[in-house]
Amino acid sequence: MQIYDQLRKEKIVKILSETEARMVIKATIQSSKSAAQISSELGLPSRSTYRYINDLCGVGLLTRDQNILLDGGGKYVLYRSMVKSVSLKYDSIANTVEVDLIPNDTILDKFFRFWTYMSEA
Repeated sequence: MQIYDQLRKEKIVKILSETEARMVIKATIQSSKSAAQISSELGLPSRSTYRYINDLCGVGLLTRDQNILLDGGGKYVLYRSMVKSVSLKYDSIANTVEVDLIPNDTILDKFFRFWTYMSEA
């Protein structure tokens, strides 16, 4: 899937220039994880982890997959990568960047199941 919105492309390129952001995507491709799990697994400070999560969600590379309610009344969110990979191509003559996303099939499968469920309701 190619991204055409120039502002979104620039934001994707910027966030993917950070190694830690790419690590967050990689950590959440196979399974949904909480910010605390991501932080612990990657050895990142929680504040930085939340910044990467917010930035990645903001450009559509990460999504809130589940809200988990705790018995004591609290809750936490599980995040999952929306992409398996991202390809960037720079054209120096036109001074443009192309961004292609390879969707995370697991997320797509959930979307299609949800869409089918809603269509039948």
